[in-house]
Amino acid sequence: MFLLFCLFFVSGYYYWKNTTVSSISQIDEQSLKAFRMEVDSAFAAEKEQRYASYSKTDATKKEAVSIQKFDPNKDSENELTQKGVPAYVARGVVKYRNAGGSFKTKRDIAKMYAVNEKVYAKLKDYIDLPDVIEKDKSNWEQSPNERKEEYKRPSGLNINGMSEAEFRALPGIGDFYAKQLVAYRDKLGGYMAKEQLLEVYKMRPESAQDIADMFEYGLGIKKINVNNASFKQLLAHPYLGFDEVKAVVSYRDQHSGFQNLEEFKALHFFKNKDLTKLLPYLDLN
Repeated sequence: MFLLFCLFFVSGYYYWKNTTVSSISQIDEQSLKAFRMEVDSAFAAEKEQRYASYSKTDATKKEAVSIQKFDPNKDSENELTQKGVPAYVARGVVKYRNAGGSFKTKRDIAKMYAVNEKVYAKLKDYIDLPDVIEKDKSNWEQSPNERKEEYKRPSGLNINGMSEAEFRALPGIGDFYAKQLVAYRDKLGGYMAKEQLLEVYKMRPESAQDIADMFEYGLGIKKINVNNASFKQLLAHPYLGFDEVKAVVSYRDQHSGFQNLEEFKALHFFKNKDLTKLLPYLDLN
């Protein structure tokens, strides 16, 4: 009887404990659900507040970087960016200036490699430079007979005989293009046509078009003697690749040299290729 009593007592205790825990668990789940709803609500409110704050900050930033009038010949890189000029444009302006370049008209900004037409359109009205070079006012104070002759754009210049300094002095050609024009001319042996300006390193089509009519082409071309030139000399020409030079040298050795330039057309690597650009730079003597 004592053992039976103990059994009932223990069973009753565990029954009471299990029913109590279940009730507490149910209450905890409800409380937890309510707590989660409060947390989610708090996060939603904070998120909305942050979004409003960011939107306000973005609007403030946009107002802060609105473009102001700037002078590309005087303003520092920091001043340019503070006036709303894109950082990469500001760096390019200062770098160009440090290399000895200067800006005379608004359009000179558009000639920079980093500035496309879309960027130029945004900056144009804020560039503190004239649209065109104004005539010397002192000329107009003089009598018509005393006025200085109006500036004329150069023309008829022998592009194959000009130095780097002479290129740099021309309108539309800065220090960078002057170096590249001379470097590519030396590789070619001289410019045969204005279309070759587009082959100059980083030459923009609009820049090539602006300067092309100032020059005469095809004068003083330096040719390569294909029967005597070394492999390295032939390979240095922009219009000859490694396999093409290899074919030229092999044919030359097998046939004791070229008899005429038309033989190039028979070579495997030159079949179906336009040789009109290459042949003017080759010679047999």
